[in-house]
Amino acid sequence: MYRIAATLLLLPLPVIAAQLECRVIGISDGDTINCLTADRVPERIRLRGIDAPESKQPFGAQSKQHLSGLVYRRTVIVDSASRDRWGRIIGTVWVEPADCVNCGPTLDAGRAQLASGMAWWFRRYAKQQPLEERLSYEFEEKEASLVESGYGVTLSLFRLGTGAAENGDPHYLVTDDRLNPISDRLITPRYESQCDS
Repeated sequence: MYRIAATLLLLPLPVIAAQLECRVIGISDGDTINCLTADRVPERIRLRGIDAPESKQPFGAQSKQHLSGLVYRRTVIVDSASRDRWGRIIGTVWVEPADCVNCGPTLDAGRAQLASGMAWWFRRYAKQQPLEERLSYEFEEKEASLVESGYGVTLSLFRLGTGAAENGDPHYLVTDDRLNPISDRLITPRYESQCDS
């Protein structure tokens, strides 16, 4: 009996998730937002499961702009389980899709960033994601990297270090000793909507 109790004490405790509702007041980069809670408490939120270029890195401004289009000045729901060493809440950010009024927060902003090629799936922390989220993020990243136009291919190559912008132009990557033009059109994110539009 005591062995069973001692064994149970050694097992890791499940992480108790919390939900936070807040209004987005700023975008730091393609994976971090600033928001105010109903009590007017400022919070920094790091989107769980993705990594995006920093603002001054290639495609950082585009990634930040895309995330801004999804969540800026909108109310979001954050499913969180922890804070990082900088005090940011790590969580999945849900927002109401712009094209589906009164649907509620059904769009996962991190998944939309992946689907549009504006971020990478952060494999290092994949085990911290629920299985369904992990699988959907992996899928979205693969889909974005297979598209022959858009930043998905560009970001994948940039991340792998296989190319660099020539003369500062991010639309050309050097790969296999040749230049490949990449379209600057954004890929429309996919998501499951609950509206019957």
